[in-house]
Amino acid sequence: MREKPNALTIALEGMIMCAKNEMSEWRDRLDDVKRSEYMEYARKSVREQRREFHERRERIREFKVCKWNERREKAAEREVNERVKKLTEQLVSDGGLWKCESEMNERLNGKSESEQMSTGLSRVALANFSTPLPQMTDSERSEMDNDMETVAVGWQA
Repeated sequence: MREKPNALTIALEGMIMCAKNEMSEWRDRLDDVKRSEYMEYARKSVREQRREFHERRERIREFKVCKWNERREKAAEREVNERVKKLTEQLVSDGGLWKCESEMNERLNGKSESEQMSTGLSRVALANFSTPLPQMTDSERSEMDNDMETVAVGWQA
């Protein structure tokens, strides 16, 4: 490949196969009639061989894309599981589920505004986990932040 950087993959594959299978030695041992028959067949079958090569390359590409999608789905599932675990741990560390507004006020009393905001965001994110935060657009995220600031102000009252 270093010697022929512009060669197509199919040409490189052919050169490697020829060298490894000792095709040139085999071809040289053939008589002239047989050699010319094989050479003629090789010239005529180029289109078919290229078609097969492109089909094989397309199957390999599809296989790679399928594997890549599987890895991406597994990574997304892992991320969701980690996020749920983190939010659940935060929920438990904040005193578990709140049954009423007075319990919420009691748990949030004495926390700074940023801690209250963090606690509220994690509870909302866990409650509405069907739409995970990382998949939101920037405009949706900023709208949610504005809504949460309104909620946080209500908690301080």
